[in-house]
Amino acid sequence: MGILAILNRARRIKGRYLTSYSGLILLLGVLLIGGLWTFVQYQIKSDYDRTIAETAKETMNLTRVFEEHVRRVVVDTDKELLNLQLSYKRDESSNSLFAPVEGEMIRDPSQIKIAVYNEQGTVIQSSNPHALAVNRADREYFMVHRDAANQGLYIGKPIIGRNQGLTIIPLTRRINKSDGSFGGIVYISLNADYFVEFYNQIDLGHNQLIALSGTDGFNRARRVGDNLETGQDNRGSEFWKNIQAGNPAATYLATNILDGVTRITSYRVMPDYPLIVSVGKSTQVALVNFERRKQGYNIGASLVSLFIMAFFSLLLNQYVKQQRFNVELSRLERLNLVGEMAASIAHEIRNPLTAVRGYLQWYLHKGKYAELRMSFTTMIEEVDRANGIITEYLSLAKDKAIEFKLGNLNSVLDALFPLLQAEAYNSNHSLKIEKDDIPDIYMDGNEVRQLVLNLVRNGFDAMQPSGVLTIKSFVEGDKVILAVHDTGKGIPQSMRDKLGTPFLTTKDNGTGLGLAMCYQIVGRHGAKIIVETSSEGTTFYVKFKFRRAN
Repeated sequence: MGILAILNRARRIKGRYLTSYSGLILLLGVLLIGGLWTFVQYQIKSDYDRTIAETAKETMNLTRVFEEHVRRVVVDTDKELLNLQLSYKRDESSNSLFAPVEGEMIRDPSQIKIAVYNEQGTVIQSSNPHALAVNRADREYFMVHRDAANQGLYIGKPIIGRNQGLTIIPLTRRINKSDGSFGGIVYISLNADYFVEFYNQIDLGHNQLIALSGTDGFNRARRVGDNLETGQDNRGSEFWKNIQAGNPAATYLATNILDGVTRITSYRVMPDYPLIVSVGKSTQVALVNFERRKQGYNIGASLVSLFIMAFFSLLLNQYVKQQRFNVELSRLERLNLVGEMAASIAHEIRNPLTAVRGYLQWYLHKGKYAELRMSFTTMIEEVDRANGIITEYLSLAKDKAIEFKLGNLNSVLDALFPLLQAEAYNSNHSLKIEKDDIPDIYMDGNEVRQLVLNLVRNGFDAMQPSGVLTIKSFVEGDKVILAVHDTGKGIPQSMRDKLGTPFLTTKDNGTGLGLAMCYQIVGRHGAKIIVETSSEGTTFYVKFKFRRAN
């Protein structure tokens, strides 16, 4: 295996390693950012679940307290109903029937009216004299007792009192005659607002909810803010689904079908009565502190992500610079190797070639070899060509002492124009030169001329007949640019990363040293070569630095 083949193989292995390293940097950065955001999302969800759990505990505790409040009211009222029922059975005509409870009514503002109805639904005794003889047979609470033998407590749906105009909740019990037949009802009406006055004792923020519902799915009293509502149908709500599922107590998060507010609501079914108490806290209030923390999590994670991105961008940028440095170092090592090879063998080869050329010239002028004159001439040309290659070797090997002087690139182009024009004509190509006003730069005139010649000749060789080669000079920022553009087929992808490598050529008779020499010249001038190539042609940009005059 040749030395250049070994170098190319080593370069491919190194290139794969560096590409893998670049991918590893990017993968590590993506994993860090992904891991960070995964942790942040986990933390946000944990915080959210914890906040919901704390609110659920708070509302359930308040529901228990509310249940006790309702139980107290109902139990006290039911005791009065039982006393009233017993008194009526003892003496149906007694005028002092309400004496035991009148004092209680005065002390208890929740009670609106106490009454006794006969079997026809007519009020026969009442704490309100205006209600006497009024028939209430159309009331639901009356029909429930009339049509069933159940003597238990019935808590009716809220109604608007015909006399007082208040929203009241009727509590009733059945009166049986001695033969067990229906004999009427005892009745106490409670102010619906009194049931939910507990609302004023709690503070769950805006849109807090407290409600007393029946097991029939209808609200007995519901309060949100200053609004007291009664009689709404809860069937079809998330609340009712939980009740139907047989859950005697639960907490759920849902949007209320009555007002559209999303709440964390806890409820309890009262075991002794057909009532359900519930307390709800708006998620807008419950999650306000969580939302602040969530914003803090996201801002913090964003800042850390930006830091990670900046760090890995810097790391990748350093890697790219290092890779470019390694490529340039590899190219210089190859040039150095070629230089050492050239320095060691060029003189050894040139001496015998000089002898061979001398003998060929001697034979060329001998008359007896006239018929071989063409062959001798061809051999001399080939020897001269080999000598030229050796000269190029030596030019790469020599550590030239160059002399920088202030000069203008346009002057070099003007001096070379006749020669370049002639070569374009001989190659059946067209030549265009476009020059802008450019400042002087420090350069070695001879080397820059060699640079231009090599680039132009490479361009001519890359084009089919009738091609157009364009040379431009212009200023870009703090750079003076020399651009050489050809209309050839472009440089193959496999060779683009190897430009400047000695002996690399696509020409049948090329040595692959012309472009290598260009890279050497550019390097000695502290300039840079940028190559743009496509199927429509190739452009070599040589960028020289210059100092602006003060």
